[in-house]
Amino acid sequence: MPNKQSQHSMSDELTNRATLNITVRPAILTIDPVRAEDEGEYRCRVDFRWGRTMNTVVSLIVIVPPRKVIIKNEKLVPLEDELAGPYQEGSDVRLTCEAKGARPPARVKWYRNKQMMDDSYEIIQEGTRVRNDLTINKVTRNDLFAVYRCQAFNTNHTVPIEAKVVLDITLRPTNVQIIANNEPLISGRKTDVMCVSSGSRPMARITWYMHKKKVPES
Repeated sequence: MPNKQSQHSMSDELTNRATLNITVRPAILTIDPVRAEDEGEYRCRVDFRWGRTMNTVVSLIVIVPPRKVIIKNEKLVPLEDELAGPYQEGSDVRLTCEAKGARPPARVKWYRNKQMMDDSYEIIQEGTRVRNDLTINKVTRNDLFAVYRCQAFNTNHTVPIEAKVVLDITLRPTNVQIIANNEPLISGRKTDVMCVSSGSRPMARITWYMHKKKVPES
């Protein structure tokens, strides 16, 4: 057990956040809260009145979780309202997810529902940013309002953080039909003919043509 007359001291940089408990064996140094700049080697030096000085060195590794996850569109513009598009049906969609501030660098993955879509990422800016580019080829109407999540984490000791985006897609009509009375057309008599379209988003604009000439709207 330590002598009652023993004294201890710490670096001035830790004065407000660290305590050293020498009433237990071995002595315990507590740092609260731990900061990223606290990472490094710590040396415990013990000087005796009689006997040689003893030094113990330990390395402290500080894990910094990702600070922020940002999703950007194909123009690398951040999506503020979690909505991407509208994209034309059949077009390719490119989304970029960036995680910032993690140490060690974060792993960035894309998910659709619970299915992982892409776990390839690249480290940029000396590890302060990690990016994962997701390409969705030829989106269909099944992708309308699909939710894609970007998740970032660096170790199993940190809680993943994520951002999500919802796809907005412009859909082509799936059906166009001309409806008319099954009666012979008589010169000079009015006949109503309807054109009906379905499956489009937003609502389709319908235009009549006679041969290649546009029929004026009444």
